[in-house]
Amino acid sequence: GGPPIWVGGDVLAAVKRAARLNCPWIAPPTMTFREIAERVKVYRETISKIDGGNVSEQPIVREVAIGATKQEALEAAGPALLAKYESYASWGQTATKEQGRLADNFDDFIKDRFIIGDEFEVADELARYKDSFGDGEFLARVQWPGFSQSNVLDTIEKLGKIIT
Repeated sequence: GGPPIWVGGDVLAAVKRAARLNCPWIAPPTMTFREIAERVKVYRETISKIDGGNVSEQPIVREVAIGATKQEALEAAGPALLAKYESYASWGQTATKEQGRLADNFDDFIKDRFIIGDEFEVADELARYKDSFGDGEFLARVQWPGFSQSNVLDTIEKLGKIIT
């Protein structure tokens, strides 16, 4: 009984712990697609060895911004996301720390981590996640300090069109 418990974390120990607890592991937004795939493999291998271990959910969190064009979405969301992840880096968050000075290579950092584009690009990217990881929970973070409310609402509206 009770609500499901999701275990997060980006290190392998957290992934294995989630499997040992027979709980879904939630992939954080700082991981690349490849890193998620690697950890999902470890998670599935670990949980398959547990008597009664069978979690079919694969929750994933991604930062999402949708504009009329990819460039428009990047221009609207980029400064807010950069500020957010520079804060994470200053707190010692591993994925951001490994990037050096984030402002110097933010375009490289967001590749394969965030879903930013026009409706078609975002739909294709969501399909890639679904094809690779199944129909688990997908948490789209669409609001951050510095991202205008009109852009947030526009992204929510466009995301609604994509997933319906």
